[in-house]
Amino acid sequence: MTLRIINIVIFLAILLSFGISYTVSAQGPPWGGGTGDPEQHSRNLDNLRLIKMLEFLDLTEEQNTKFISVFVAFRKNDRQISEEIPKKIDQLADLLKQEKPAESEIREMIAGIDSLRDKKLQIIKNFHTDIAAFLTPIQLGKSMVFEDRFERELISNVRGFRMRHNSPIESDEN
Repeated sequence: MTLRIINIVIFLAILLSFGISYTVSAQGPPWGGGTGDPEQHSRNLDNLRLIKMLEFLDLTEEQNTKFISVFVAFRKNDRQISEEIPKKIDQLADLLKQEKPAESEIREMIAGIDSLRDKKLQIIKNFHTDIAAFLTPIQLGKSMVFEDRFERELISNVRGFRMRHNSPIESDEN
């Protein structure tokens, strides 16, 4: 990797470490009881994702600069839609709890949720189109593999972490 890429990765790692240390100190113990800033968690995760993806793709300096710019815009748009979908689903759940909810209102809410999901898919497609303009086919393929595996490994690690840290506490309470 070039010196510029190494400097960017080091800067992002330092930024991530400060964010993580702040988040951990604000959260309290890992088994709960603390309050953490979900926005900060999201930014930390995005920084980690970006650092790991840059390492995995092995980009040139020019590609690196373009990729970071496109990625940051993509994650901002994706995060915004991803936050809206659960809110709409919660609204639908509240509506369904009513004794006799209006079917037209239910259909309207379902259509809105489907529309948001379509927007989310379009944002992903636009991201792939944007990066395809300056990545090689191999790099583009690697980015798709990375995205899928990063999500799966993250979910698996979170589940494992929760199981390891929640089990002793739950058994003590019972």
